[in-house]
Amino acid sequence: MKQPESITVSGHCSFLQRRYPSRFKLARGIIGPVPLADLVLLLILFVVAHSWIVMRPGIRMELPEVEFLDGARRGASLVTVTAGNLIFFGDQRTSLAGLGDQLRRARAVAGEDAALLIQADRGTMHELVMQIYAVAATAGFEEVILATQLPSPEEPMP
Repeated sequence: MKQPESITVSGHCSFLQRRYPSRFKLARGIIGPVPLADLVLLLILFVVAHSWIVMRPGIRMELPEVEFLDGARRGASLVTVTAGNLIFFGDQRTSLAGLGDQLRRARAVAGEDAALLIQADRGTMHELVMQIYAVAATAGFEEVILATQLPSPEEPMP
């Protein structure tokens, strides 16, 4: 019978060491949790800082104040009238004569449940608001809502 040869290990013996898996696992995703948190915080900071810098386009309006507010449905068409009697439908400036055609097209697109919201400045003449109301009724809008706002809490109603 042949006897086993004695094994002599000289120098490096890495093949004799056993590797045990770690109990702690590192994040295996595309981005680790700390860089992801940094990214989210930077995005939030950018959005907050950017909203203060950018001027938002729009028309300065001072709506009449009343105690009761009625809401318009989502997707209602919007007519805006400024204190200088400028009329806007959506984002486009228009005239009272051209408003009828635009309202008829909007009514055809919206269907039976079409609603119109008239947002008139406090300084707008009542006659102009009623003319727009009549044009809307002629265009087929059955629901026309006049926009208002609640009074400021520090100012009592007269």
